[in-house]
Amino acid sequence: MSKRVFWIVLDSAGIGGAPDAADFGDKGADTFGTCYKSGKLKVPFMEKMGLRNIAGTSFFDPKKDVDGCFCRMHEKSRGKDTTVGH
Repeated sequence: MSKRVFWIVLDSAGIGGAPDAADFGDKGADTFGTCYKSGKLKVPFMEKMGLRNIAGTSFFDPKKDVDGCFCRMHEKSRGKDTTVGH
């Protein structure tokens, strides 16, 4: 039996605001939360993998029967863009 891993990284997807968001004029930024509130975002596979189990998000609605692993990360470097942050 072979095992597979599907690794999905959503860089800059806007999963809640960063702790230093206000320093860069982005206080209250919540791209994914805004998409959820619109009622138009339909991502059942990602929800089954644990997307809504990510603490600290506006769309936090944990389920016990998720099939994947999930986390939320913050940039280590101080900066607003991907190049500086990674």
